[in-house]
Amino acid sequence: MDEDKNVYAVMTNFRKCVWYMKSDFLVPGLVGMEKTALFIMEYKDVDMTWIDQFTDFLIHAVEHGIDKYIKTTRGKTVEMVLLPVTLFNDDNKVSIKDQVHFIFEDILRRFFCKYKIGGISRGKMLLDFLETKSAENFLNFLLQNKKSGSRVFAKECITEELNNAFYTTPIQYNWNVALDKFMMNSDIKLFLMGLGHTLFDDLNDKELRACFKYAGTLGFKVPVWGEVQKQPYND
Repeated sequence: MDEDKNVYAVMTNFRKCVWYMKSDFLVPGLVGMEKTALFIMEYKDVDMTWIDQFTDFLIHAVEHGIDKYIKTTRGKTVEMVLLPVTLFNDDNKVSIKDQVHFIFEDILRRFFCKYKIGGISRGKMLLDFLETKSAENFLNFLLQNKKSGSRVFAKECITEELNNAFYTTPIQYNWNVALDKFMMNSDIKLFLMGLGHTLFDDLNDKELRACFKYAGTLGFKVPVWGEVQKQPYND
């Protein structure tokens, strides 16, 4: 058995703030935070190799079930943020739960609530990010959604919402569960490719069950690697 184990943690209940939690917004912000003098002073001896590994995926409609996206009542797909990271097995000093909490409740809370990279608030960072990405529709929606249409007012509202999300709403975690509890087959395939796999046949029985809960049981068929494709969102 390997000394380390790959686990993943999923943020599931950020409510109104989940739409801000995009990996392409998180990663450059975290990388920038990692370079600040205050961060270096506090965490100079801590392994932060995971900090740029966040990615987004769309949620599975039925846990461990049919390969379809979950939809809101308005027919929109729902996203989560995935962090593939290697954590040490439980020992007497630091549990896996403690390690996961460190990532999400210490580092991410500091990112959204404490550190100002270059004196810039998180609300302003998000709006600047959307402008850089030419996401005019979402940017205009956010500005109008904050009633006044004012960029300054929207910036303050978003910053406050993120602060509230991290300090008033408990974060729910899932780890060491089969990937198909939340992930579509195509996202499982991408996850495995990121670990160097090129076929489901590369995996042993234990690894297959880590991907598909019912792998090895009567009636379950592991998907054919070459046939697994990302499904259109409107299917």
